[in-house]
Amino acid sequence: RDDLVARRDRVEVCVLEQHRRALAIFERTIGANTMEAGYTLANMGNIHNRLGDPSAALASTLRAREALTQALGPEDPRTITLGGNIGQFHRKLGQLDEARSALQATIDALTRIDAKHPELPNNFDRLGLVELDAGDCERSLSHHERAFALATELSLPPFTLAYQQLNMGIALDCLGRFDDAIPQLERARDTWIARGESSAAQRANAELALAGALVGAGRAAEALAQAQSVLRACDASTCDDLR
Repeated sequence: RDDLVARRDRVEVCVLEQHRRALAIFERTIGANTMEAGYTLANMGNIHNRLGDPSAALASTLRAREALTQALGPEDPRTITLGGNIGQFHRKLGQLDEARSALQATIDALTRIDAKHPELPNNFDRLGLVELDAGDCERSLSHHERAFALATELSLPPFTLAYQQLNMGIALDCLGRFDDAIPQLERARDTWIARGESSAAQRANAELALAGALVGAGRAAEALAQAQSVLRACDASTCDDLR
């Protein structure tokens, strides 16, 4: 698995370099404030994020939004949705006030366009994570519940709902509502089990959260079984933190 991670990162670095070259061509030939440059910068932000560099991801995405603002206007959905990524990267940098502001502005702008915009659940989820980091478990749960309700209404796929069930479960655990948290976490875990190896990391996150909720509910033996399940599936050095 270590080799797979290293190969994946090498591929990402190569793709990032290709995007840098494409951006230079766009800026030289058609200008920096164009859709082509904006989309390229947005892709670069996502690549930096996958490589674990939220600072570079934020810088690229802010430049992308500026380019798309000039090319498409500030109220175009393609411009607005970048605010969700910006909020996400601020959160990863521990800048919770900036993250909250960016995400709330994105939610408000998308809602003005369409109260059932398909990007709204993801951004409510992100805002819930910000509030969890800030220690406001009640507000975090409210945002995750809103995300789940919208995603269900929009018939988004089960793996999307599973993220929201995981986050609801974690917020419920934070509130000490262990018996309510457990079924949410079990549903998320079962969805990712059904998806197989491609969702192994998400399954591990759900199982660890479930183990914590089971401990809180006084069900230690079941909690131990969940923790052991994660450890049995985790045989690479990248799992040291989980151990």
